Amino acid sequence: MDVPESKRKTIILTCLPPQIYSALEDLCLPAYPEDDSVTYENIEENIMKLFKPKSSLILRFEFATIKKASNENVTEFSRRITRAAEGCKFTDRDDRMRDQFITSFNDGVTTKRLLLESEELTFEKAVEIAVTHERVTQEARQLDGSENVMIGATSLLSRTSGASDINKVKCFNCGKLGHFARDCEEKCKTCSHDHQAKNCFKRLQGLKGKGRIWK
Repeated sequence: MDVPESKRKTIILTCLPPQIYSALEDLCLPAYPEDDSVTYENIEENIMKLFKPKSSLILRFEFATIKKASNENVTEFSRRITRAAEGCKFTDRDDRMRDQFITSFNDGVTTKRLLLESEELTFEKAVEIAVTHERVTQEARQLDGSENVMIGATSLLSRTSGASDINKVKCFNCGKLGHFARDCEEKCKTCSHDHQAKNCFKRLQGLKGKGRIWK
């Protein structure tokens, strides 16, 4: 029994792994694999292209354009370098991997650190140094963040603690809570003594002289 071409096309597209389907989409552009303009034979052809071994020249070009992604850690990047070197047929494979690894960092700091090493630096040793540098940098950032949080918390605690303590203070001038005698609004301004204005002898004497109070 012959299976219609449209059905065969649907079956093969449904069975493709996501990464293969994504690569197939690129080969079918500007059309999509599901479009009627893309036949079963087109699909078959493009899939064969995907699995056709690449020449060492193409693999070397791809290897030379590798860059470390910002969300990729050093270990993951080193593994990608190793995989990319496979099939390139390098006679000096370790040196090529080391050089590509060193020049592919996007921060510049790691690259400078590795360039300070001797010419005997191997790919494995370069990865080891970069991993250590990455770990130290991350720990320093975490420590810096923790210290800032601790300083902020301590400052806030001091402010709230101070505000709480002042509410318990009793003014010996007016007897009210929440302030010291030196800050009392009822403090006498006629003399320099810490007492209430209404109890100031000097003030009372002045008022008596003006006839504003009686004996």
